[in-house]
Amino acid sequence: NELSKPRPIFQSAGPYAWLVDANISLEEINRKLRLDLQAETSDRLAGWITEHLGYVPKQDDVVETQGVRVRVMQTIRLRVTLAHVEKLDAPRGGPPA
Repeated sequence: NELSKPRPIFQSAGPYAWLVDANISLEEINRKLRLDLQAETSDRLAGWITEHLGYVPKQDDVVETQGVRVRVMQTIRLRVTLAHVEKLDAPRGGPPA
């Protein structure tokens, strides 16, 4: 039953920031946020974080590349489960009207 499945977390955390379920596909996050995140070894945000850090992430680790700053908000059993994603190239002065 589709209604009983928990919905992935994807919520606004500011004008150019989001709290995101780290299991989101790179394709989906790229589409939703108009990004171009790429990884050689993963198709999920959690894997992208691990690939760019070069080690198993822990809470509060930060990756800053490809136009974003991603902070690990939660890990469970060596896996990133929740991340804060912020666009770095956001225009100054707030979101467009």
